[in-house]
Amino acid sequence: MLTLVVVCNKTLFNTLRGARAVGQGIGHGMLVAGSSLVAPLAYTAAGLIYVAETGINYRKYKKGLITKKEFKKRALMGAVGKLSAILGTSIGAAAGFAVGTAIAPGVGSIVGVVVGGVSGSLLLRALALKSIKKIDNYLVERKF
Repeated sequence: MLTLVVVCNKTLFNTLRGARAVGQGIGHGMLVAGSSLVAPLAYTAAGLIYVAETGINYRKYKKGLITKKEFKKRALMGAVGKLSAILGTSIGAAAGFAVGTAIAPGVGSIVGVVVGGVSGSLLLRALALKSIKKIDNYLVERKF
C-alpha cells in the first residue's frame, strides 16, 4: 500500500511539474506531464497482459496441448515483445514529439507523440522478435 501511495504521489508531482512547465511555455513540460500519467498505466497494462498470456499458455501446457519447450518459447517471446513495445513507444513518442514540435508546435506535438509512439512500438517489437527468432534458429542449427 505504501508503494502505491509513493507512486501516486510521484505521478501527481510530475504531472503538476509538467503542467507548470507548460504554463510557462516550455515544450518539454507537455512531455513530462503526459508521460507521468500514461507511462505507469502502460506498464501496468503490459504487465497484466503478459501475465494473462502466460497463464493461458501454462494451462495449455498442463493440458498437454503444447510442450514445455513451446511454453518457454511463448513466455520468452511474450516478455521480449512487451518490453520492446514499451521501449519503442517511449523512444518513438519522444522522437515524434520533437519532430512534431519543430514542424507545428502544439498540434504537431500531439500528432507527433501519437504517430511516433505507435510506429516506434511496432518497429522495435518486430525487430526484437525477429532477432529472437534468428538467435533461436542459430542455436537449433548448432544444437545448443
